[in-house]
Amino acid sequence: MKTGRSAAAVELLKDFSEKYQESLLMEKADFSLCLAYVLHKDKKEAKESIDKFIKKYPDSKKIDEVKKLLKEL
Repeated sequence: MKTGRSAAAVELLKDFSEKYQESLLMEKADFSLCLAYVLHKDKKEAKESIDKFIKKYPDSKKIDEVKKLLKEL
């Protein structure tokens, strides 16, 4: 279901996550990737990225939002 711009956004976020694993912006990038998958109705990738986010950032301020997204899938 990904179109040109949305596919580019997902690829950019994936690329950032792979290249800059020690960045202070990683949590935001991972959260944005979860949102991107949900918005583009890619349920499999969304579930995987949300599960990964929950494991990686259990104390995140955004954890409630991510869990809500998971329930809505």
